[in-house]
Formats: sequence, structure tokens, C-alpha cells
Amino acid sequence: MSPFPIADFIHVLIVYLIIGLILWLPPLIVPQWKSLVKYLDKKEIMSKKRFEILLIILSVSIIIIAFILISLHNQRLFPIEFENMSSYFHIFATFTFLLLPVSMGIIVTITYIRNSVKLKLGEFFILLFAFSALALAGSLYHDFLWCGTRTNWYTTPAFGGYDFDVWNLLVGVQSNDYRLLGACQGVLALILIVYSIILLWKFNSFLEIKLNMIKKIQIIVFSFFAVIFLGFFLFIIDYGSLFDFNQTVHALFLGIPLICLLFHQMGKILIRNTISESRENELKEK
Repeated sequence: MSPFPIADFIHVLIVYLIIGLILWLPPLIVPQWKSLVKYLDKKEIMSKKRFEILLIILSVSIIIIAFILISLHNQRLFPIEFENMSSYFHIFATFTFLLLPVSMGIIVTITYIRNSVKLKLGEFFILLFAFSALALAGSLYHDFLWCGTRTNWYTTPAFGGYDFDVWNLLVGVQSNDYRLLGACQGVLALILIVYSIILLWKFNSFLEIKLNMIKKIQIIVFSFFAVIFLGFFLFIIDYGSLFDFNQTVHALFLGIPLICLLFHQMGKILIRNTISESRENELKEK
């Protein structure tokens, strides 16, 4: 049996740690980061309504394209064979595992700015990056589940092909062992979750009215379920040979909309805090 590629694992961990530090350190210790957010908060948007519509179109377009590509990729839904499967897979993976999670971050920001009196670009980008990172963590959790199932929970070696091309290029390793991929993606998911926590903590520091403990707990609970459910639904959708037609259809056409609803609800939690606390302050002043 092929041994676990521990040397490649350490190499990727170093790469991911560098990525983590690049993400974590600016909002934590760089003064210019805070200044940039404040500068962006002062920038005026010509039309908040147009900006909102543009975001809605972008998010909906990504979701629709991802749905189509997933349906064509999964043999349980549409048994179609492509001549150049490698090229199609990379397009499918980009929309499903990268852009679809980003669209979840867009959903939160749409919900937030739609109910905000004034659009603050700095806060907009913090929320966009925070919740996109959270959704990407869910996508990477799908990798952890998929690779775990493929390798009998990391006890048996299993090797891939063209699905490793981009990843090998980015992290600088040659191993195509799913044990390595799954373990590394699980670590990267944790790095993105920490990044999301840092950004949301910083977001709260910029608010005139801070999030109370109840709202913080609500965000934590919804975030937990969003990451777990998104990863699990993507796992069902992607592992066509393991799940039947009904399970795949439910995960795609009920599961993904449920995730959209969860991210929408997180945006509502954020804005409700601001609205409710503002009204309480107005009543106190009267």
C-alpha cells in the first residue's frame, strides 16, 4: 500500500499557512487596512438601487449556470459524455466550487445593503469577503468528505487525474493522492473559517451599534449549518456514483436554495440588529 505523502502534506501546509497569514494579518495588525475601510465607507455610490440590481443579476446568473453545469456533470441527472472532459470539468469546478460559494457571499451583502439607509462600501467588502470565505469553507468541506469516502476515510490510497491539474499547479506538488487533497482542503477550510471570524469581528468594531450576544450566537449557528449543509449537498451532487437520482435532485434543487436562504437570513440578522437598536435609541431620546 502506498504510504501517505507526508512530505507533500507538509509542503502544502506551509503554502496554506502563508495564504492564511496573508489573509489574517492585514485586518489584525495593519493600520492601513482600517484606514482603507473608513475611506471606502465615505465613498458615495451614484445609485444604490442599480448597484443592488447588478449584484442580484450577478448572483442569480452564477447560480443558474452552476445548476446547469452540475446537471450535465452528474451522470444520475443527464448521462452526457463530453469529448474533452478535462476542460469541461475545470469549468464545472470553477462555477460549482468557487463561484457558487462567492454568490452566497453576494446574497448576504444584497440583503444587508437593501435594508441599509446608506451603502458603505467598506462594510460591503468586509461582509462580501467574510461570507464568501465561509461558503468556500463549505465547498472545501465537500472535498474533505469526497476524498474521505474515496479513500475509505484516508486509510486506502486512491489517485485522480485531470481533477488535480490546477491544484497541483497552485500548491506545487505532483501527488494525485486523494488522501493528500482531502486532508489539505480540510485545513484550508479551517483557515477560511478563521478569516471569516476575523472579518466579522472587525465588521462589528466599525458599527456604531454593536451586535449583541444574541445576534452573535445567531450568526454562529447559521454559519455552522451553512458550512455543513453546503459541503454535504455539494458532496451528494458531486459523488454521482454513490447517491441515487432522488437524493441528487433533492440536494441540488432543494438543498442549494436552502443554503441561499441561510445566507439571506444571516444578512437579515445583521440588518435587524441595526434597525432594532436604532429604534430603541430613538425611543430613549424621546
